[in-house]
Amino acid sequence: MSSILPQHAARNTHRGPRSTGFTLIELLVVIAIIAILIALLLPAVQQAREAARRSQCKNNLKQIGLALHNYHDAYNLFPPGFVAQYGNQTANDATDPVQSQGNWSWGAFILPMIDQGALYNSMNVGPDGCSFAMANATTLALMARPMQAFRCPSDVNTGRTTFQFRTPANAVVSPSPAISNYVAASHATDIFRNATGTNVNLLGMFYMNSNTKFSDMLDGSSNTIAVGERCEVLRNGIKGTDTGTAAVYTGSLNTLSGCAICTRGTRQQSSLGIRDVLGTGIASINGPSTVAVAFAESTAARAFSSTHVGGAHFVIGDGAVRFLGDSLDINLFRNLISTRDGNILGEF
Repeated sequence: MSSILPQHAARNTHRGPRSTGFTLIELLVVIAIIAILIALLLPAVQQAREAARRSQCKNNLKQIGLALHNYHDAYNLFPPGFVAQYGNQTANDATDPVQSQGNWSWGAFILPMIDQGALYNSMNVGPDGCSFAMANATTLALMARPMQAFRCPSDVNTGRTTFQFRTPANAVVSPSPAISNYVAASHATDIFRNATGTNVNLLGMFYMNSNTKFSDMLDGSSNTIAVGERCEVLRNGIKGTDTGTAAVYTGSLNTLSGCAICTRGTRQQSSLGIRDVLGTGIASINGPSTVAVAFAESTAARAFSSTHVGGAHFVIGDGAVRFLGDSLDINLFRNLISTRDGNILGEF
């Protein structure tokens, strides 16, 4: 019997499952979209991270400013830039233990003010040079321990120095103490030993055996820089891997190493140790030198700098923390470093 159904009804209309996978072109399109999204979002993520690091750096300096004020409240003066017991050294001898021993710096003296009193006592910070502490294995280990309170999180280079020094027994050692990204303002143009000699009005708040008080800041505490940043890897405006530009928070190493003329008030001819804890206005922030100097050490090793884009953080004498741009006029910057140059300041 022939079928009465239409011919097309007898056909098999069943179809197999359709493929749901990506074609190669579709996969490449998805990958391209993801790559574009990452490219768009990554800068924002990096900026957010740098903003957090910059905020932490600012907070570190805020705590240092509070510590300096607490020190002044306790002793009626700010801590010395560094303590030195030697007299007027005139010998140009880097092997002289008197010239090459370390000295405690301002960073060591404020340790009790930043909740590090135990470390302060363990290292026997005091009038004796820190080379005595460095000659002791126990205290030397404490000195080598990095402290986040003295480190800018944006500077990711090593946390140790490479300097050598001489013990009281004239033995050469390499203690590699911890570094700091923060140095105290010493002089408007270059490093001087103390408060006597040429250009005394250009002195900053901190120098050898300094005892600055609020009353000594004739330009006003709100117009005077106390402490600022220094990027460890910045030398002559070029970022590299050098570790000799960092500041040693526990002491000034080789303070008079190779000093050619070190009479009171004259400029150091070799200031390896002094520059490790003090900064000057020898150069603009993050910029090249505008002052001719008589010695060959890196200008950047005595200046202020940071890895932050556009400038660096500074603690002002009144405790405020300001971000000063690297386009700041060099003369205004030097006026801010000096405590008593008498110049009228503009906006900064």
